[in-house]
Amino acid sequence: MNITWHGQHTLKIVTHGITIVLDPHPPQKNIPSFRAKADIVSLSSPSAKEMSHLSCIQGSPTIIDTPGEYSLGGLTLYAQGWRHTDGSERSFQRWRIEDVVLLHLGALTRRLTTEELQLLEQIPIDVLFLPINGSNSLSPQLASELLTIIEPHLVIPTNYTTITAFAKAMGINPRNKQPKLTINNHSLTREGLATVILSP
Repeated sequence: MNITWHGQHTLKIVTHGITIVLDPHPPQKNIPSFRAKADIVSLSSPSAKEMSHLSCIQGSPTIIDTPGEYSLGGLTLYAQGWRHTDGSERSFQRWRIEDVVLLHLGALTRRLTTEELQLLEQIPIDVLFLPINGSNSLSPQLASELLTIIEPHLVIPTNYTTITAFAKAMGINPRNKQPKLTINNHSLTREGLATVILSP
């Protein structure tokens, strides 16, 4: 599968001819405009305009905007719902694609509850999309705590305004960014924790 990050919480995953878009953002001054043809669009915060801009999506995709379990074209998704303090419903989403388990935290801004952690611990997480240092994101301290608890094999930071401190904490050069990550079940290293910084 190919994974690209397009600024804010927006990710695109392409696998076996299927394109998945997570949390498409509207046009912004400081990041490139996003536009894509998609087969599946998943919204972790459907009431947030900055994370559910469907006008940028071409085609007739399946829209997933509620918690639940889904099976789509050989892909599976478990979306765990939670309610923000402002009353809006959000979710974090665990995907299984090409036998790789990916966790998209969406706009998580708090510690996970004991019940949520127990659900996640049922299946080891291979790839964690970690929102840091921006609005609708985790603080550096909470992000670090979550990495220690979830113990993914690969972490991809998202929704950040600056990456220097996080990269330093992870022991990598913040300038070492790549436009795309290509992985599968066989290429993924499952020993230790790797960090990949994608350029939007």
